[in-house]
This record gives sequence, structure tokens and C-alpha cells, in this order.
Amino acid sequence: MPRPLKYTVEYFSHDADASEGKTLTILFNHFGHEGLSAWWLLLERISNTRNHVIDTRNSESFEYLSAKMHFQPERLRVILSKMAELEAIDKPLFEAGYIWCQNFIDRQEPVYKSRKQNLPIKPQLSGKETELSGKETELSLPVITHTKETILKETILKKAVILLPGWLDKKTWGDYLEMRKSKKDTPTKRATELLIAKLDRLRLAGDNSTEVLNQSIMNGWKGLFALNKDREVKGGTTKGNPRTLPARNSYTRPEDYRGGIT
Repeated sequence: MPRPLKYTVEYFSHDADASEGKTLTILFNHFGHEGLSAWWLLLERISNTRNHVIDTRNSESFEYLSAKMHFQPERLRVILSKMAELEAIDKPLFEAGYIWCQNFIDRQEPVYKSRKQNLPIKPQLSGKETELSGKETELSLPVITHTKETILKETILKKAVILLPGWLDKKTWGDYLEMRKSKKDTPTKRATELLIAKLDRLRLAGDNSTEVLNQSIMNGWKGLFALNKDREVKGGTTKGNPRTLPARNSYTRPEDYRGGIT
């Protein structure tokens, strides 16, 4: 079964000389170890957030983020504002109530590439944005474009997944389902499970599963039935099921048998 798609990462790289970079040097100069702590804790929250964009538009969301990062909201807002000023996080998005770090996203490219997924796309602000407008800024959340393989995976996850047993001939099974589809009676997930279980019982009883399927395909039967050389079908089918008749000849005495059943 294919793995479900993920839009978070479980870890991120931490360079040995990261604290010597411009951003962390300035943060440390302004806030001491609080600045360094806030940066790494923020990256942890970004990595664990779907599509790596944090929504802090309402006070409750921001207070929750502050609690997870072990900061008082007022103090964290000051530090985040400095990060936005340094362009460590996107300033327009931060002012609109979102936290987005493009550098973090760029560094996750190998992770998403190994998953055969495209990187999350930076959210786009829309509408008029003025500091004094008082209007809530709208945000167009990132739309993730997928490769053909990831689209196929999503489709499989949304649909009922049935794992076919190894003994089942996949082509003949597909032909049987196509016949059912032509009759506008495609089996449901549960019906498919029951059909495979029925086919398995017939197989264990000695019938060839491929021949059982071909029998139903040839006669247009919706169900699956044991093979019987003496079975005759006259006048078509009744509600998709075969009408069985007694064997042509029935032998009750040994002397009646003359060279085999005819």
C-alpha cells in the first residue's frame, strides 16, 4: 500500500557554524540566548506545521505558538518582528499574520524530492494592504502541484484499495470487472472482497480460478460459480445468475456404464 503524502518534515539541518551567520549574530546581540532559542524553536514549529506556514492571525493562535515555544506572547512578538526586519522570515506575510521562512523551505528540497513531491509554494497575499485600513488581509494558501506519481497515490488513497492475492490472474480478473462494468454493476469494495473470498473457496475446492472467471465472463454472469461440465444454460440468464439443469445421464448400476459418461 502506498505511503500517505506528508506535508511536514521530521527534522531539519543545523549547520555547525550557524550561530556565526548574520541573522543569529544580530538576534543574539539584541536578545541574548533568547534570540537563538526563539530561532531554533520557531524552525521546529515550522517543520511540524502543514505546508510550513504558521497562521497567527488571531490572538489565541499566537498565544498557542508562544506557549509551544516557551515565550511570553509580548516578548515573542518583539523577537519575531526583528526576524522579519532581518528578512529571516517573510516580512509582508508576518505583518499579515503568517510566518513563512523561504530559506527553510529551500533547504527541504532533498526531502521532498525523495518523496517525489514538489516543495510547498510561498503563500500569496491578495487585496489592498495598508497599515491603517483595518481590513483583514486575505491569504491565498499554497497550492501544492504534484507529479503524476503523487497524483496517482492520492487517487489510490481516496479510493477503496483491494490487494489481489498472488494466485489470482490479474488480466482475467480485470476482464471480469470490465464485464460487470458493462452491465453497470461494478462491485463495491465489500462486494469485491466477498467475490475474491468466494473465488478462493472454489479454488481450494479444486476449481481453476481463471476458468471460473472465464465461465462468468462468457455467460455474462455477475456471480462466480463452481465449474460443472454437466451444467447447461438455456434461455439466457436469470438476474445475472446461471440456471442449472440436472445432468443429462445418470448412472445407478455398474452395467449401465459403457465407456464413460456421454
